[in-house]
Amino acid sequence: LGAAVSGLIIFVSQPELLVLASLMALAAAFGFSSVRLGLKTLGIGEMIVFVSLGPGLVYGLSKAVLNHFDISLLFLGLLMGTLSSLVMQVRNWQQIFVASRFKLGTFVSRLGFDRSKYFIHLHLVLASAYFGVLIYSDRFAAWAVPAVIPLGLLVYRFVQQVNETASPFSSKILNLDRRAVRLHQLMIVTLILVFELTMRLK
Repeated sequence: LGAAVSGLIIFVSQPELLVLASLMALAAAFGFSSVRLGLKTLGIGEMIVFVSLGPGLVYGLSKAVLNHFDISLLFLGLLMGTLSSLVMQVRNWQQIFVASRFKLGTFVSRLGFDRSKYFIHLHLVLASAYFGVLIYSDRFAAWAVPAVIPLGLLVYRFVQQVNETASPFSSKILNLDRRAVRLHQLMIVTLILVFELTMRLK
């Protein structure tokens, strides 16, 4: 219901933007589902997820709602894109044996199991950096520091579980994708709460 209402608002305010996004999504869906084109084996799905659910999404929403793009929102787009890509990388990491067997061209399958750990770590480092920039920017107050402590513990536990995973068949890898989704949700929700409280206190 919330998505339908949001979509209706965007359609009323910026119909051409929503139509363009829909056509692009339709073209991408056909491209990746087509056996002849074979785009799904090129390993570019990760980049599409990063752009579509990160900078592209924030840019589209800012243009539709604010009718202009604030460059300060760039870090929010980078954060959302990195977290979305993290979820995808972890799921690909869990299925790396299947991907290698069927020759699916993902970044993770090309890097291999062990080196993919560093790729996942890079996502966490970048996401934490973007989150820190947003928290300590002029938009937020200094009192927001305690809000990052639970997230820091969650990131630490996530890294620990990744490091303890010795193979694709390890029990440590189970539910790791759910942890990535939870981290994604908590970071965005924390930003929203801190932003709202800061605006109210001002």
